[in-house]
Amino acid sequence: LVIPLSVYEFPETDALKYLEYVALVFWTLDIPASFFVAYFDQGVIVSDFTRIAIHYLRGYFVFDLLLTCSGWLLLFVAENSSGRNIHLLRMLRFARIFRLLRLLKLQRLMSFVHDNINSAYTGIALNFSKLMLAVLMLSHFAASIWFMIGW
Repeated sequence: LVIPLSVYEFPETDALKYLEYVALVFWTLDIPASFFVAYFDQGVIVSDFTRIAIHYLRGYFVFDLLLTCSGWLLLFVAENSSGRNIHLLRMLRFARIFRLLRLLKLQRLMSFVHDNINSAYTGIALNFSKLMLAVLMLSHFAASIWFMIGW
């Protein structure tokens, strides 16, 4: 919710600041929590802590850490500057958009679900749901761009 709103540069309100803190605390707590999330490796679920930690450290750990640190840096700079670092603030705000890249994990999950479906009806329903979600997302982006042009 906070990432798309940052495009329009709304006035800073207490509610928006609270949402930013909540999101940042969530992503900060997500880093240690990710060390305890099992994963699939060639159809077998891996729940060994050491293998999970190695998998996460080799995968999304650096990405998560950089984005979370940039978020905390953004809040620190925003709280302690009086307009001097406007360029740095905009660059750090734009960097938060890269958090959406985590949605690429959904593609792997969807292919796993699609491969393990045994019913033709369920497969058709899943494909229909994906198409409806794509139409919804395209409509959302088109409306956002239209709003941004008029803003």
